[in-house]
Amino acid sequence: MLTTAEAKALGSQLENLICTDPQAGDGLFTYVFKGEPSDQASRYVSHMRTCEYCRIALQVYRYKRDVAQLLGRGADQS
Repeated sequence: MLTTAEAKALGSQLENLICTDPQAGDGLFTYVFKGEPSDQASRYVSHMRTCEYCRIALQVYRYKRDVAQLLGRGADQS
């Protein structure tokens, strides 16, 4: 998992980039939060080969997913 500082640095990089094909990248956030279902992987993997924005976004979304899961575990223990 990324550190908070690494996630912030990646987020800053995103501010200076744009997706090369917004239609192909559409739904990436949901895809990551669903656990990256294998039946949808080919769509995003092929797009990310050429899109730096979505490659970085993938890392940020994975970080956010991991944080949400950790927070959810903490709430279950209360």
